[in-house]
Amino acid sequence: MCLKLPLFTPGDEQEAAEEAVAYADGDEEELSSLAAFAQALGREVKRQRREAGNDELLEKMVSATSAGEEGEASEGDMRKLLSLLREGKSEARCSFSEAGSCMSSNRVEVDLEGFFHVGGTRYEISGGVSNEEGDVTLSGMTTVGGIGYFCEDDWMKGKSECVSDSHASQWAEQAGVQMTESQVLRGVVSALEVLLGETQVGDAKDSNYGVDPVQQILEWVGEAVA
Repeated sequence: MCLKLPLFTPGDEQEAAEEAVAYADGDEEELSSLAAFAQALGREVKRQRREAGNDELLEKMVSATSAGEEGEASEGDMRKLLSLLREGKSEARCSFSEAGSCMSSNRVEVDLEGFFHVGGTRYEISGGVSNEEGDVTLSGMTTVGGIGYFCEDDWMKGKSECVSDSHASQWAEQAGVQMTESQVLRGVVSALEVLLGETQVGDAKDSNYGVDPVQQILEWVGEAVA
């Protein structure tokens, strides 16, 4: 038996599935067909959303390279670099720091512990950010593996001296792209703002305490590799 489903537009898949269940009216064969349809639909929706997200992310990565003397990297090269970043899982655990926060001075501190992958290799990211009445500063030691970023002092956080021994040339070789180390680093950092931002977990995720450690730390790292 052929399952006939009502027409729907992207974004209305939930409504379409509900209507399809009503059409099936308990028929086991139609319900089985519906289950297969729902699985295929879910895969297609995820694919379309990921492609749309990739296009926006590619634009962000290409734009990030425009500030350098070398000019913008090509979208084709950035697509290859993004594929390396997509080869493994990313996660950012954001937590409220009770020890570093102080209610009497309106100071809030949040910590970041996370990881990301480039070409299947796992790299760690960690650091702390404090917000005292709108004054946002680096708090404690902050490191980003692979990028080669290391900083312990707030006044140094956006300086190029915080970056050394990066894996940029290795990543360019793995991706098969003709990009300078600076272009690779700027592209990767801009991508991590999105990839790690999307995977935030913990009690301080999504700026729950008024500061986003992922966005803030990577903004400083971006200044250091610019």
